[in-house]
Amino acid sequence: LRLFPIQTRVKPLSPKSCSSNAEDNAKPKWNYRFRLHLVRLGEPQVVTLYQLPLEDQNAKLRISWKNEHELIHRKRDGSEETLNLQKISPGMF
Repeated sequence: LRLFPIQTRVKPLSPKSCSSNAEDNAKPKWNYRFRLHLVRLGEPQVVTLYQLPLEDQNAKLRISWKNEHELIHRKRDGSEETLNLQKISPGMF
């Protein structure tokens, strides 16, 4: 299986959530939303995982395979989220 992430910019964070430094407040901080697409090599079927909303303040999606069915999403704040793709899209496994 291959994953293809698609990125969209969502909205700037509210000024309350930004730091109090005047230079930082001049730049809006954006949340980024990613949509994942699963593709099995050699087959034309593509599955878009609409029910899997991935959002982060980092414009670069940081994901890695934990095992053949699970992904780890590392967020900008250092937290990690484990995603079981077999439960989300069992037809691809």
